[in-house]
Amino acid sequence: MSLQTILKRMAQVGICLSVLCVTAPAFSEPSELDKVEAKKHFDAGLSLLKAENYTGAMVEFEASLLLYPTKNALFNLANTYKALHRYAEAYDAFVRLQREFSDQLNEEMERSVERHKQEIRNLVAELMVKVNLPGAKVRVGDKEMRITEDSGALILGPGEYTVSVTLDGYEPQSRNVKMICGAKKTEVFELEKAGAEAAVSQTPVLPNTEQLRIEPLDPSGPTLPDTPRKDNRLVQRLFWGGLAGTVVVGATTGVFWGLTASKQNEYNDLKNGFESGEIPSSDTGKKSNLHQLKEDTEAYNKVAVGLSIGTGAIAVATTVLFFMSRSSEAPKSGSGPEISAIPGGVRVRF
Repeated sequence: MSLQTILKRMAQVGICLSVLCVTAPAFSEPSELDKVEAKKHFDAGLSLLKAENYTGAMVEFEASLLLYPTKNALFNLANTYKALHRYAEAYDAFVRLQREFSDQLNEEMERSVERHKQEIRNLVAELMVKVNLPGAKVRVGDKEMRITEDSGALILGPGEYTVSVTLDGYEPQSRNVKMICGAKKTEVFELEKAGAEAAVSQTPVLPNTEQLRIEPLDPSGPTLPDTPRKDNRLVQRLFWGGLAGTVVVGATTGVFWGLTASKQNEYNDLKNGFESGEIPSSDTGKKSNLHQLKEDTEAYNKVAVGLSIGTGAIAVATTVLFFMSRSSEAPKSGSGPEISAIPGGVRVRF
């Protein structure tokens, strides 16, 4: 690069610096138009404040301060915040007033500011939020902040607040905090990695058991021995099948006992008719009916007797299965059901 080029670049830089130095006061010093507009907003804020329209007054004082900051606009804004119960903002505004306009505050206004600050301190509470990890986002009510090493206490009005703490890669936490006037609280949050699993698991559940086992963290550590237990599910199924069979066979037995009794009554009536002479002995048709009734009665009786024996056998087997199914369970008061066959059905006693 030639000497002429270097001198040309230096001249350009010098011009830029001179322009910045000349124009800098124009950006820091409000124009006369800004001051006029600021005065309009300030007067509107005073009128709204007298009318107790505190929200409107707050907006006007804030607009005035943006255009042209003055001690009177900031003082009235602080009082407006206080009237709206926005105590934290009111306290900050009074602190800013003392910091930025300390040389313009007379003795009376200084006493007034200190009095307001003390009143606010009596009406608010201080909440310090501490997190084990820096950079966490903390939301207290509708206020959000980021925790750093220099984070101070939050100034809050009395009430109940939800404090939420979040950080990427960690499980969020929240809790409700009740603040009263003059209270100073510190809430500590210990964030944990997202997706962390506990070392507690449920062992496979054996039939008719509910067990919970805590596994040791060390795989080489002792474990609980598995206790074998007799599987009685098949016995239970056989029991219920036997009970159903007993009922069905017993009901069928009752039907055949009923048919036997009916045929026996018909046979006795017809036989008595022959013996009393009401039916002539020469009536071959009636004799044939009498013979058939006798055979039917004997046949039904044999079937009924056979079914009764079968019902009894099934009932005995079912009773045995019942006690087998109960043998692995804890003994309970009382005895099991008693199942027995009777003419015309089955009887179950508990």
